[in-house]
Amino acid sequence: QKDRHSKVVENLSFLLDVDSNNLITIIDKLLEAKILAVADVMEAITSRRPYRVALGVEKGLEELINNKNILYDGKVVDVCLYLFRQANYRFDYGV
Repeated sequence: QKDRHSKVVENLSFLLDVDSNNLITIIDKLLEAKILAVADVMEAITSRRPYRVALGVEKGLEELINNKNILYDGKVVDVCLYLFRQANYRFDYGV
């Protein structure tokens, strides 16, 4: 398994013309961006805006489900769904 992983990293590094350490950094940053995209959507939909009331968690989750693997990374959406529906995560707006 480790040899296969090393070969994949080596091949991707060659194709992208970056060294393997930079490739891992790039992959980490892509994951961070995917997580932030989903979190930002949830925060935007569930919080009150000057021009509208908060739409609620279910509306945010609906947006993520409707655009899973289209606009948002499927695995990140699955984690978000788990957090809100099974782990009872809630935003704390200090209200």
